[in-house]
Amino acid sequence: MFIPIVNIFALGYIFRAGTNMLRNSGKFSLPEWNNWPALFIDGLKLVVISILYAGVPMALAWVISIFLNTITMKMLGPIPFFPISIAFLIVPALKYAALYHFQKTGSWESLLDLKEIANLITTPYKRHLAIPSIALVGLFFIGAPLFGLAFFLGMLLILPYYYGVYSSSAQTVKKSSTKK
Repeated sequence: MFIPIVNIFALGYIFRAGTNMLRNSGKFSLPEWNNWPALFIDGLKLVVISILYAGVPMALAWVISIFLNTITMKMLGPIPFFPISIAFLIVPALKYAALYHFQKTGSWESLLDLKEIANLITTPYKRHLAIPSIALVGLFFIGAPLFGLAFFLGMLLILPYYYGVYSSSAQTVKKSSTKK
């Protein structure tokens, strides 16, 4: 269950956990629950990033699925809903790549740098992104009765993994570009 204002504070906590990880050279540490106004602002930042990089792709997948289901006159069963399944696998990695890039640069304009965000996902480390996405979606479905708690814990637990992959990925891209 989501409690709107409390939810934003929880998202701010997740945002701060990512910031701490970047500041501490990849070491994950839980932030303090203090400075409530700043925590709320950080939560709003994560809401905006989530809408752009999770909400929009999921809505697009949903529209495509409804369109496919309509033009096939519902004769293909669940097959037209395949785009939603693909989106469920891509969206967590995409959202965390955008969050990582935003926190690393500190600039809202960095969210428009789709090439850099895509590079974080499509580098040699892309094979490491599918399993955590599946686990995260599975946790959301298993924890459906306590969705707010499952959502918070899932996002908090998966954050260090994604940030570690993106950090390694960024270092690999820099090394390969300096060799050229």
